[in-house]
Amino acid sequence: MWVKFKIYRDRELLVDVMEGDVPYAAMKQMVLHEFQHPDFFHVTRIISDTRKASMNYSLEEIQDFLAFMAQSPADKDFRWAILARTPTQTALSMLVSNDPLFKNVAQVFYTLDACNYYLGRDYSESEFDDPDFIFLPEAENSSES
Repeated sequence: MWVKFKIYRDRELLVDVMEGDVPYAAMKQMVLHEFQHPDFFHVTRIISDTRKASMNYSLEEIQDFLAFMAQSPADKDFRWAILARTPTQTALSMLVSNDPLFKNVAQVFYTLDACNYYLGRDYSESEFDDPDFIFLPEAENSSES
C-alpha cells in the first residue's frame, strides 16, 4: 500500500495516487499533508487516481471525511476529478461527489482524458510516474488520525 501526491504549481493542479489496500487513516493523512503543503494555496484543480486502490470505508468514515474536507483551505472555485475503475471506488466517489459541499465540484471519471476535459488541464498517464511525487511513509499511513 502506498499513497503519494504532487502539486504542479504552473497548472494549479494537485495529483494524488493511491495503490493497494489504503486504510481510511492513510487516505485522510495524505489529504492533511496536501493541505499543509506550501503550494496548496495555488491549487484549483485536483486529480485523485484511485484506480489501483482498495478502499473499503464505512459510511461513518465517509461522513467523517466529508466533514474534514469542509475545512479545506482550497480555493472555493476548485474542481476535483476522481479516477475510478471498480464499482466500490465508483460508489465511494459518488458519495463524495453528491455531497452538497462537492456538488458541481467533484466528478467521477473512468479515463484520464475525461478528467483533463473536466478540469481544463492536460495531464498524461506518464506523469503519474514523475520522480518527485511525495510518498507518505508506511508507518505514518497506518497511524490513526
